Amino acid sequence: MARVLSRRRAKAIAVSVALVHAQALPTAESPIRLVTGEFLPSALPKLGLDAKYLAASERGSYLVQFAGPVREEWKAGLTAIGATIVEYIPDNAFKVRMNPGQANRAGKLVGVHWVGRFQAAWKVTKDAKAQIDEGKAGIYTVRAERGVDVAAVRRAAEATA
Repeated sequence: MARVLSRRRAKAIAVSVALVHAQALPTAESPIRLVTGEFLPSALPKLGLDAKYLAASERGSYLVQFAGPVREEWKAGLTAIGATIVEYIPDNAFKVRMNPGQANRAGKLVGVHWVGRFQAAWKVTKDAKAQIDEGKAGIYTVRAERGVDVAAVRRAAEATA
């Protein structure tokens, strides 16, 4: 009789642990919300977007979305592989600077739901894009992130005048 109770208890404990783990990593996909709009990562391949090719050691911008509310240990996992967290992006995501090898490793980290290249088109607000598409002149704010060649950004912005 003692063995039967032990097995039942063990099974009940295993089920409880599985439920707690399932609650800690939600399965419902959250949208990523950018200035250009929002998207579900699972729909991204259908959008036909493609960022420029990066060499193996070349760092670029990526989005990393976690499986739920962000935990400090998940962020620590990114920095441990050499990635630089740039900024939070709703929901449960960060813009991250890393190379393709680091991005591949990031996709295998605990808590990571999705990793993808940050698209250049995502940098422009809907209103600014509408003005540009209509050929209207405008004043735009250019923001340079840490680690970017500011002089090159300035030259590129001045070349558009």
